[in-house]
Amino acid sequence: MTDDICCVCTTGARSHRLAALMTVVQRDLRGFYRGTTAMHGGMLMAALGAAALGNFAAALLVAVTVGLALGGLGMMITSLEERVGPVDYRGPGGRAGAFPVLSACFIVFGGAGVGLPGTAGFVADDLLLHTLWSQSPAATVAVILASALLAVATLVAYSRSFLGRDTLSRAPDLAVRERAVAVLLLALLVVLGVAPSLLLAPADAFLNATVPGGL
Repeated sequence: MTDDICCVCTTGARSHRLAALMTVVQRDLRGFYRGTTAMHGGMLMAALGAAALGNFAAALLVAVTVGLALGGLGMMITSLEERVGPVDYRGPGGRAGAFPVLSACFIVFGGAGVGLPGTAGFVADDLLLHTLWSQSPAATVAVILASALLAVATLVAYSRSFLGRDTLSRAPDLAVRERAVAVLLLALLVVLGVAPSLLLAPADAFLNATVPGGL
């Protein structure tokens, strides 16, 4: 059984790395998001292995972080494409001046997905890496390298989409309701990054009543 669990962790780590490599070679925002989603799917698989080893905290925080960060990033990409159409890296950039709030939210959501300090992603990655290290140092190194590659891909996506010579646009920045959703998601990421016990403590209380050992 332990060997099977270790296999789940290492398989998730390998998928994580392959998806990260795929993300780096993308040339448009939609491809970047597909690769990012696939990479986090590998991380979720590794998190399931961590849960089977008893580290429910890592699995829970990884799942929550993936939902918040990917959801926010996808919303930013959709909002940008509603204003300027599909974004190709070979096209013009420089949209930060026209959409300052959108561009700021984009980079923070992207950063949360790769363990930005102060967000839930940082705590989730730390807990997951500790569990992976106990089972496979090689898989741990693979996850770290994959996260670094995704960070590079995120910076490339941001720079090609928002930095450079200013591109004028008559489209408005994020609407009030879009800002409200973005602020809510960002607040959750930051609060759980600073005080993860707000999520883990009630989850631990629930699991203590149902699973020996809890979180």
